[in-house]
Amino acid sequence: YLVDWRHIAIIEADGVATTPMDVNEIEILAGQRYSVVLNANQPVANYWINAPFVGGDPTRNLNQNATLSRAILRYAGAPAADPPGPMGLGPLNPNALLEANLRPFVADTPPPPDVNITLNLVVVRTESYGRQGTVERQQRFVLAS
Repeated sequence: YLVDWRHIAIIEADGVATTPMDVNEIEILAGQRYSVVLNANQPVANYWINAPFVGGDPTRNLNQNATLSRAILRYAGAPAADPPGPMGLGPLNPNALLEANLRPFVADTPPPPDVNITLNLVVVRTESYGRQGTVERQQRFVLAS
């Protein structure tokens, strides 16, 4: 998700208020929610909002087309028309959201644990031959007996 020439401040992630974080690019996955503040301080005009699909193969999914996931941010007083230029390909200097950098607006101390559980896990590695002779490796954790 990006708005041409704009920075946005993230103020909430999945219902939890966060310390505001300025970014110009957010990757939102299924089920995620963000509240943002956009400082509308540019000249009165129309601007593209772009929410391109990421990942996957667009040749296998015809709906994965950047032109199908855009909108127009129209300032009051701007003409009811498309923005004057083509939709941007993203910021020249990306400042993408790193979720690990989000901090709660109000720190909340977790309660002490009321149950302690010790699990003995073992790493299991498997290999198998996939399509076209490729080796597929998996690693998973299982409970030790």
